Amino acid sequence: VQLVNMRNTLFCLTFLIMGAHGQAQSWSPTGDISAGGRYDDVEFVNPELGWTGGGSGKIYKTQDGGDTWVEVFSNPILSFRSLAFLDEQVGFAGTLNGILFRTVDGGATWEEIQNSIPGPVEGICGLDHVGDHLFGVGVWSQPAFFFHSADQGNTWVYQDLSAYADALVECRFLTPEIGWLSGTKNNV
Repeated sequence: VQLVNMRNTLFCLTFLIMGAHGQAQSWSPTGDISAGGRYDDVEFVNPELGWTGGGSGKIYKTQDGGDTWVEVFSNPILSFRSLAFLDEQVGFAGTLNGILFRTVDGGATWEEIQNSIPGPVEGICGLDHVGDHLFGVGVWSQPAFFFHSADQGNTWVYQDLSAYADALVECRFLTPEIGWLSGTKNNV
């Protein structure tokens, strides 16, 4: 993975989904998650099956495209920031508390795996995946680090990227070799 010229820039992406005749498609709400709070990420593996999590320390799962949600994990001292599911069973959840969770049963049970990453993990804002490859970055409060697994989270490579950035908060990959990391660099 190569890093190319990171700048102190706020990236904002706006998506407008166009229909066949150039008309913008409309948005409509799906089922309610009555626990309230903030939901920082959502991950779907198909149109029906997905998960969401956030600052309430809870992860919810839907099996009907978001019409109904079931709580599958709760710990009120945690703040979930990122989710990545490789398939219907294997998934990961990163927290602002520096804990990385993995599930191998679709979210029924979760195990802490941050100790398998060979470097300090202050928090995990960004997760992404391509096939069995999982990628992650830290938090806005610094330091800038990147971690990668090529085998569904069993082994990890850790990189301190403080030479390129002060903090990293998101990552997106097209292939295991091509991706982007976003964050901040104060003295460009």
